[in-house]
Amino acid sequence: MAQGFYRQVIQQLSLLGFQRIKGGKGSHEKWISAARDKTLIVPRPLKSRHTANNIFEDRRLRRTPLRSTNRPASDTPMEYTVIAADNYSAYVPDLPGCVAAADTPEEVLELMKDAIEFHLEGLRRDGGPIPAPQTTAAQVHVAA
Repeated sequence: MAQGFYRQVIQQLSLLGFQRIKGGKGSHEKWISAARDKTLIVPRPLKSRHTANNIFEDRRLRRTPLRSTNRPASDTPMEYTVIAADNYSAYVPDLPGCVAAADTPEEVLELMKDAIEFHLEGLRRDGGPIPAPQTTAAQVHVAA
């Protein structure tokens, strides 16, 4: 079972200058940063990596993306081809359904890395095979 992301989130919030001001409703906590003029609500327990990352993304806070700590290590790093479109969206042909969209090209690539890791994590958890990267891409210049 996943260990959860609560400790990682509060550690990063503290590094960003946030302080816990009081318990929220139920099992939620309220965190505030006067310097950033931002307030965050943090659920507890916090088991989802995506929920944890969204706490930061919804407020456009820069931080290190949270990773699962109970993921088996791979002996060989994989390099998947990411196809990016002009509208700041992207997909991975070798991983059907693995997509991302953002406001800038840099953000979409950052989100794609998280999406690929999440996709592979789900395949591992469900006992499915991890597809080997097969797609390659190249650009060919021609006179128009």
